[in-house]
Amino acid sequence: MCLKAILSRGMLILVVLLISCKSVITGTSNTIKTELNLVVHQNISGFRSAMVSSIENIDKTFDASSERDFYFTAGAIDSESGPNRLTVKVIRGGKIKVLESGGVERLVTEFTVTNIEEDGKTKDKLISLGSCFFDNEQNSMFIQAETVDFAGNITISPIVTVNPKKEPKIVKIESSIERSTALDIARIEFETLYTDIISVYSPFDGTPLTSNNMNDNVSFRISEGGVFKLVASNSVATISETINVRYSRPGAPVIERFRAIPSRIYEGESSVIDFMVDCNAPCLTEISGPRGENHQFRTTSGSLRVTPTGSFEYFLRSSTAGQTSTANVLITVSPRPTPPPPCWTTPNRNIIGAGFTYNSRLNGLYNWNMDLSDYISDGRTIKGIINKNRITVRLWTGGTAYDISPGGRLTGFDGITVNRGWTLEAAERIGIPAIEFCFE
Repeated sequence: MCLKAILSRGMLILVVLLISCKSVITGTSNTIKTELNLVVHQNISGFRSAMVSSIENIDKTFDASSERDFYFTAGAIDSESGPNRLTVKVIRGGKIKVLESGGVERLVTEFTVTNIEEDGKTKDKLISLGSCFFDNEQNSMFIQAETVDFAGNITISPIVTVNPKKEPKIVKIESSIERSTALDIARIEFETLYTDIISVYSPFDGTPLTSNNMNDNVSFRISEGGVFKLVASNSVATISETINVRYSRPGAPVIERFRAIPSRIYEGESSVIDFMVDCNAPCLTEISGPRGENHQFRTTSGSLRVTPTGSFEYFLRSSTAGQTSTANVLITVSPRPTPPPPCWTTPNRNIIGAGFTYNSRLNGLYNWNMDLSDYISDGRTIKGIINKNRITVRLWTGGTAYDISPGGRLTGFDGITVNRGWTLEAAERIGIPAIEFCFE
């Protein structure tokens, strides 16, 4: 290639180099070797072109924006008789734009450069520049160049087919944040027209979050806001638009309560664990226990009944937007104690911690007071009292006296307990008073 072509009136500078080759010619002599090139191009967010040559003699296709003009450059070169006339014409589907009066096929610009030394030969060049536009947005345009040298030989270029295509458009771009218990999710929704490829680029590392995405949205995990770029392209143009995705990361959950009621239990008993957390975004709360036990809650409060077989620490973990708070509570499990006997007899100081202690003799009666200093109360009420002594005794409690004959049993104490306090009287001195208390 060896032609330099300059678009008139300050438009795009195009360099086309023509390579010497056999021409497709008709005329009076086959010794004339005319070289003919035709370049059709458009510069919208990047240079796009199609070039045909009488050397290759291959038709080509080119997509151009139907909303703008596109341009052509034709060049003919001859080292013998020299090019006489160069014509660029539209076969159908559009028109050549003229800058002066004349027909639709009139050349916009034509000039001749002579005596150019190339490859050791003097060559003449003929250059034609101009612009074209479509008849309508549906039909393709077919463009061809033709040159005639001074010997009358005609050289015809292959055909460039220009297909009209709309430029891509971005008609909507919006963003939203979806709160999550893990990292929050950002969503960019968009609507485009006449688009082949859509890409969304991150402002942090410049890599595309999605490419060739023909959906109407893209979702991604977000840890901080920024200006994201949407790029839409097709075969004629590439456009872009930015959107500022505003995002503030929520704080970690605040654990207001995490407890076990009761925290001390006997084997086989249950405890209730309850919690309350304060989250300013959706949060996930997990309570883990023994043997891999795990319970999940998506509420800010809740409770759980557990029956551990031994002492164990339960852990709470509450998470939102990738931030976590933790707490723990210990439940102590003790062996269940031996149940108290249904009846016991004084003195029973080693086990029960109760017995009668001699006090004095008053009004001819011997008096004993019940010693409860080591008594372990179990809260049970008395169902019956049996006199295990050989003589009749009188028991006092709460200002009431109960006379019980030897071996006799009294009932109906109406909720009275042992630790209410008792006094025993007898007409004879008893070595160790024996009174049986029954609770069933």
